[in-house]
Amino acid sequence: MLCGVWCPLGKNDVIDQWVEYLPQLKGSIHVFEGVAHFVEEVKPKEIAAAILDGIVH
Repeated sequence: MLCGVWCPLGKNDVIDQWVEYLPQLKGSIHVFEGVAHFVEEVKPKEIAAAILDGIVH
């Protein structure tokens, strides 16, 4: 799961809820600093690197 820190989905309490209901996300969440919901529009290279580095499974 990739999200931005400014996005409501990127808040710690919301991430905890995601992991509670989708435990397979544990260890596969990356929150990008300085962006909101549309991370792919702002950080496409960083997303590609995260996928290649195995952050995203």
